[in-house]
Amino acid sequence: MPIPVSGAAVLPVLVLEVFSIELMLKCFLMHDGNHVPETHNIAELFRQLGSKRKRQIVKRWEDGPKKRLTPAAIQFGFPADLPNALERCANAFEKLRYIYEFPTGADFYLGELPRLLQELMAEVHPEWIVWIDVE
Repeated sequence: MPIPVSGAAVLPVLVLEVFSIELMLKCFLMHDGNHVPETHNIAELFRQLGSKRKRQIVKRWEDGPKKRLTPAAIQFGFPADLPNALERCANAFEKLRYIYEFPTGADFYLGELPRLLQELMAEVHPEWIVWIDVE
């Protein structure tokens, strides 16, 4: 969904969220012994994960974020299932960083995905994660 002009202050946060998704997907590719492509396209990165890893991520998405996202998805007509949501938001990193070049805006509504991926990675490689409590 396009970001209204009044929401411009949130753009840096959204850029970091989608970049986090990219980096976590690349970590999973690397961990699983797959080629890590030079792309920012989060849908492409997700497609290159092994089927077991994709199922693992999708299950977590469906158990939490998808349930919370579904009412807005129905209201605004965007997909809430993870593979299609990633396709819809595939190029959000470039579009959000250069939003002034995209008059139609940028789609990005996967703000819960970075934490989900981080939690999953913490189970796979606890030594890769440092948790910091922020009060």
